[in-house]
This record gives sequence, C-alpha cells and structure tokens, in this order.
Amino acid sequence: FNNAGFSTWSDSLIGFAGDPFVLAPICFAVVVGGLGIPVLFDLRRDLRRPGRWTLHTKLTLLGLAVLLPGGAIGVLAYEWANPATLGALPPREPEFNLREEARTRGFTATRGQRVLTHKGEADQALLQWTWPTTDDSDLAETLRLGLLVRVARIALTEKLREELGQAYSPSAGASNSRIYRGYGTFSLSVSVDVTQVEATRAAVDEVIAALRDAGPSADVIERARRPLLEEYDNALKDLGGWISLAARAQSDPERLDRWFAAPDVIRALTPAELQATAARWLAAGGAVEVAVVPQAAATAAK
Repeated sequence: FNNAGFSTWSDSLIGFAGDPFVLAPICFAVVVGGLGIPVLFDLRRDLRRPGRWTLHTKLTLLGLAVLLPGGAIGVLAYEWANPATLGALPPREPEFNLREEARTRGFTATRGQRVLTHKGEADQALLQWTWPTTDDSDLAETLRLGLLVRVARIALTEKLREELGQAYSPSAGASNSRIYRGYGTFSLSVSVDVTQVEATRAAVDEVIAALRDAGPSADVIERARRPLLEEYDNALKDLGGWISLAARAQSDPERLDRWFAAPDVIRALTPAELQATAARWLAAGGAVEVAVVPQAAATAAK
C-alpha cells in the first residue's frame, strides 16, 4: 500500500481496518514519505539545529504541523453532525457483528426454460443452465463441485463434438459463496448453431443424467483432476500466487489451512462421491435454463 492508494491487497487495507499494528506503521510511513528526500536529509544533518534548516524544510514542517491536525479537526467540526456523512454513522459496536440476518440470498423457485432474443448473427444461439448448490463452508463439498465442473466440461465437450460436430467448447463453473449462507451455483453454457438448439439441449440432459445415475468414469475423473492439481502445484511459483493467498491471511486465517489441505482432498475424491454430488445438486428439472436465440428465429417459432 502507498499514499497514492495503490495496494497489492485485493481489498486494499479493508482487511486490516481494526489492526493498529498494521495501520500505525503505514500512517507513519505515509507522513514521513510525504515530507520528501530533501527535508529528511536536512533533518538528518541538522536535527538539533533548526536554525540551519532550509526554507523548504521549515515551510514543509510548518505545513505538516498545521494541516495534519488542522485538517482532521476541520473535517470533524464540519462533518460530525452532518447526517449525510459522519453524523449518520451508528455508535461503534463493542465487537464485530457478523450480520447473519443479512447473509441470506435465495435462488428463484421458478425453474425451467426462459427464452431471450438477440439482434446479432442470425445463426448463433447460447444455452445456459444454472442449478442452485450451497456455500463453501464444507471444503470437501466445494472441491467435489469444482471437480465435477471439470468432469462435466470434458463429458459435454466429447458429446457435442462427436454427435453434433460442434467446434465450440462448452463452459462450466461452480460458485460457492463464502458470504451468503447456503448459496452457490453450478452452471453450464454452450454456444451453438441456432438449428442445433434442441439437439444440444438433449445432449446436455443426457450428460447430466449420466453423471447423476452412473457417475463419471475413473479415466474422466483423472483427466479432470490432473490439471487441477497442477494449478495448485504452480500457484505459488510467482508473487501473484502468494499475494492472492495472503490477501486474507489475517482476516480469514482458516483459508490458508483450506488451501494447503485441498490437494489431498482432491486426490482422494472417488467416482461414487462425484455421482452422489451430481445426484444431490443437478436434479432433473432443477435448473434455470436460458436460451438466447436470434430475434428472427424466435419470431418464426411463434
């Protein structure tokens, strides 16, 4: 972090808002750094002899002595009772409130297909399925869903390319919230030719049904697991990986334990576990399906 506001932390200094051992040195460094090299050099050379300080040093230190406390006092004087700023702040709570009552987020109860239209290329369509899942409080379940995403992507890619000749690769993703209790999603999306919408829908249904009923093969799981483990192996080989890992090391320390435990959990996942996960979350008719088709095709269908 620096006094221009740039930070290597993803949330700047928000994660340290209540930590004086972090904030105090940063505040001190910002003030001292703002004095400038000439002033610091002057003070180092003649700290006990202010009569020998340059005019620049004297003006800088005078400005600091007046503006720093004066600015703070001025802001407080004008804004303390202002209902649009500081006056609207509630009294400080004795301890951090998790606000559990606000950590709820529902998934629509209206499932099934929705059709949207676009005015782009007349032969392009997009299909997307989204199932509700759960939050990330259970590490093993979060990793099972993450691996299932990769398994579904492999199975669906092979299905679409072999049976429909699709050149586009489908995308898949799982999002397990760490904020909203019990909330998460599992999604699939496929870009297809508008003439293959129904065939693609049937192929996706078949792939998901196979994952629920029979589960993935050990070979497909290994093909999905290997690159995932390689990502963990390579994550800390550069500074960006360490910064990402350490971003919440103080405010959320258990995330470190989860991260280092994840590879062993992934290695131990079995076909039966992934089948059970698919059966639990990817229920038939349980997804919100969105079809985005050309406006002309939607008009013709009516």
